[in-house]
Amino acid sequence: MTVVGIAADFDPPHRGHAYLLERASELGDEVIVFLNADYTAHHTPPLLPYELRAEIALELGADDVQPVRGYHQRFPLAYTVPVRVATMAEHGVDVILDAGPKRNLEEVRHHAERVLKRGDLFSIPKHVPARNLVRWLAAVEMVNELLGTEVSLRIVPELPGHSGRKIRATLRRAGYSPDALDDVRRQLPDETFRRLKRYLAEERPPIARRDRLLRGVNEARPDHICSIAHVNTLAARELLRGRPFRSERQLWGALRRAGYGSVLTRLALANLECRVTSAELARISLEWVEQGLVPPGQSPDRMYERDWFVARLSTAGVRARKADELFRSTGSYEEAAAKARERYGVDPGRPRTLVRIGAADAPDGTYRPAVDARGTFGVLPDDRFVRLELTAFGATLLRYVIDDPFVEAWVRVEDTEAWLEVFPGGRLKG
Repeated sequence: MTVVGIAADFDPPHRGHAYLLERASELGDEVIVFLNADYTAHHTPPLLPYELRAEIALELGADDVQPVRGYHQRFPLAYTVPVRVATMAEHGVDVILDAGPKRNLEEVRHHAERVLKRGDLFSIPKHVPARNLVRWLAAVEMVNELLGTEVSLRIVPELPGHSGRKIRATLRRAGYSPDALDDVRRQLPDETFRRLKRYLAEERPPIARRDRLLRGVNEARPDHICSIAHVNTLAARELLRGRPFRSERQLWGALRRAGYGSVLTRLALANLECRVTSAELARISLEWVEQGLVPPGQSPDRMYERDWFVARLSTAGVRARKADELFRSTGSYEEAAAKARERYGVDPGRPRTLVRIGAADAPDGTYRPAVDARGTFGVLPDDRFVRLELTAFGATLLRYVIDDPFVEAWVRVEDTEAWLEVFPGGRLKG
């Protein structure tokens, strides 16, 4: 028996999804939809609740629907795709099916092999075509080797003129009025149109209920904002400067000013809404690395090695982008350090997880690092912001570890000296 798996949002289920389910039924004996339940692959709450999307998927031809929870409000796809592939393999899936534009699969496979060799699903160059397909293909190969399975990835041509993104945008512009469905009627199967119209007449969609997000951003302490994964120091400054926020659109504006693109903005807002910390990501990603579900190049230890390396070189006058490119081009810290000595005459030394970074006029203790609305680094003893007097290297390293969503960092003050204490795998690492 051949089992076909589809990983999707189905938000809302449109005729393109119905077509994909038809093709899946032609390829196999059983079709399982692995449906993103709480947050979508776009890192947003869904338009329709999971239960309704699951019911429609079954009506459209799926034999089973399995919920996928807890991923997309925490991680970028580079971390979740291998885990999702492994989950599908463990459910007996033989073929993973998706729809997309026609591609030269040999070229895609070539890029996937390079990604696997580098051991990093995250840093796929922007010039690579079909980057998401490359990532999925690399993840399938990685999981097959890990679990001894023979899962294959099949891509069928997508149905032209059908887009969940455009349907959601139409409904959003109309304030999620059920009358707006008439404008997208031709894209929706009868099962979706009927249920969606009734739902919008009675309920407000999850994507429109983001009061918790606004309340959390407006009320959070500066050090709590800095502890949220995928919120870097510039973003924290803009969020503190822009408070109070009254709409999600204003939050988007603040993150745009911090240089965020649309994907990172959605991910940061999801992390803020669910209060996902870097410490939490560090612990989970370390577990996935140890299980073989995340490539070594994406491990928290490797991330902190990069932070240290780039901080050392940029403090010595090397442009941060050049230092980062040099580090990513190597397979180990030792190789990167050797190239730094050869090319720039800079010895970055070995990364340390406890390093003196300056001074602070604060009581002895361990504090979350913070920034204020001016972007000044500090700590908050007794809710009072105390500025950190940092060395050049200390300021640079502190910024990098705050910006790193996979590294947990604290500032320890002893006799007015400030020390940075770093936990690349979270405190539970020991």
